[in-house]
Amino acid sequence: MAVMAITYNLGTGPTAWYSTSQDGNVTVSVKSGSPLKPRAICVGTAILESYWINTGKTSSWHFAPKLLDPTQVQYIESTDVYQNQIITIDLGKRMFPASGFILPNLTGEIKAPAIHFDLPHAYDLWVAILRSPSSPLKIGIEKSLITISHSSAQAMAQIESGTADPEETSSLRADVSVNGEGFKKVLLSIKRSVERASFEETIGDLTNGLETFTWKPTTRTFNTILVTYSDMFMNHYVGLLQQLGAETNRNLAFRSYLPRPFVLCDGEGIDYTMRLTGDKHILGHEKDETKLTMTT
Repeated sequence: MAVMAITYNLGTGPTAWYSTSQDGNVTVSVKSGSPLKPRAICVGTAILESYWINTGKTSSWHFAPKLLDPTQVQYIESTDVYQNQIITIDLGKRMFPASGFILPNLTGEIKAPAIHFDLPHAYDLWVAILRSPSSPLKIGIEKSLITISHSSAQAMAQIESGTADPEETSSLRADVSVNGEGFKKVLLSIKRSVERASFEETIGDLTNGLETFTWKPTTRTFNTILVTYSDMFMNHYVGLLQQLGAETNRNLAFRSYLPRPFVLCDGEGIDYTMRLTGDKHILGHEKDETKLTMTT
């Protein structure tokens, strides 16, 4: 069964599509007007990373894809009626939903199944399948109770995960209580982290008493095949993020290309920490935290 996916490429470059058999095997086809002569083709789990490198007084943005578990595969080569080259690769059952996030300065990463073409005398070609989850996310919690104290103040968060409908993504519920004097404010937050980037999302805050806060992972509906050489330019990358649903920032002061962190989709490629933080005025902060996991 052929899958209708939007192809995002660099204008005149190769295009790609994929099909899925009844038993779940995925086949990817790449069409190119100029013949590709790969020395090798590998499939695996790609980390599509972007970051800045500072070199003295200047800095430069880099797109740096890599395969975590490369497996070299054979391929079938053919031509269409217009003499375009078509290379067909068996991806097998290496499909999984894409996940990741990008910060406003375009630092971050996306994890997705991909194909790497090792090309002689040219930048390598990458084909990544960016697909949303086909099943709901489930949230795992390392410990269900996190607590902090300072002076006569005590604060705790009782955390649980669940959903009324097993076909829907799980959500978190946190019952937060603050008693006594000592904290200016108590915050509940979730921190997302990848290798070079992280950001913290505040779920709620409380000065005293009891309040319930809820949080749900970010999911989107998308199905895009990224076809790019390993030297992707920044404007092409911003265009990709726009196609995936990101808002762009017209004010580029301080390298703010997005108005806020863009979460493509929560999932297994991200580390999660739920944190309870008590503000102790000039004495700093008191913290306790627990790890979260996302699975399908």
